[in-house]
Amino acid sequence: SEKDLVKLITTQYTGSSTEFVSKVYLALRENGLIRFNKTDRTYSFIHSSLREFLCAKAICEKLNSGEIDIKSMWENVFSYSLESDLWGIGGRLVKPAWEQTLLFLAETLKDSSILEELVGYITKDVLKTDYVAGHYNPLEYNLRLASKLIGLNTGLKNSGSKVIDLL
Repeated sequence: SEKDLVKLITTQYTGSSTEFVSKVYLALRENGLIRFNKTDRTYSFIHSSLREFLCAKAICEKLNSGEIDIKSMWENVFSYSLESDLWGIGGRLVKPAWEQTLLFLAETLKDSSILEELVGYITKDVLKTDYVAGHYNPLEYNLRLASKLIGLNTGLKNSGSKVIDLL
């Protein structure tokens, strides 16, 4: 129900008043951005950007609190292993479905060292791979995403990191 969702959000995001969360929920519902399925009692977002933003915010809070770490998120959630026999290149590739969430995360993170660590994981296999002109390299996607992440986080752009300098 609406009351359950408002209560859940209010307890998850300390500092959010019930009145504020209720207004946000009402605005989302009135504009058709959130739907409640009475049969299975689930909520769904009409546009994925809202879901991705809220997901990035929740991940950011868990990273900042130390409840989760960026390495395990990279290995178990944000990426998958490339089979070296398929492209002749091994390593880990970002799952495209996580790109927008990661971009929101880059803007949200206050501690740029977490993002720097993530960019290091994203670019690790790109930097050790020999590029052959004219051949498809799926890891180029990682490089493009890393560049976007750096561009969104001013703390990271000015960090003086070796990884950032390479890019």
